[in-house]
Amino acid sequence: MNRVLRIGVGFSLALLLGWNSTVLQGLAWCSMVVTYGQQAPLKTAVAWTFDGRHPCQLCRLAQKTASNEQQPKSIQLASKVEGVVPMLSGVAVPRVPVPLPVFAQASTPPSRTLRPVLPPPRLV
Repeated sequence: MNRVLRIGVGFSLALLLGWNSTVLQGLAWCSMVVTYGQQAPLKTAVAWTFDGRHPCQLCRLAQKTASNEQQPKSIQLASKVEGVVPMLSGVAVPRVPVPLPVFAQASTPPSRTLRPVLPPPRLV
């Protein structure tokens, strides 16, 4: 399959599963670490990225997208679906008084322990 087609199918599947806010948040974190890393040491840049007090525009967009996805979508059924459970009084279940052995004691058959009477044939 063509590589571009595979990437397109993967991207479509990610959007279908609702990963767009996750992808946006990941991109936002990466860009924030790079941006803050230019202004401060890496340790400080990572701390600023994940402290929640320094959001970027992509972070706000990802939060907005996630909040829109989490709103419940109401679906009303036209009729109530009921199931029928059969009575179990007429079902015969055999009772086993003793546990049955699953495997007999493993041993080699006696015919295999005996040596052959004649030596095997040889090619001359």
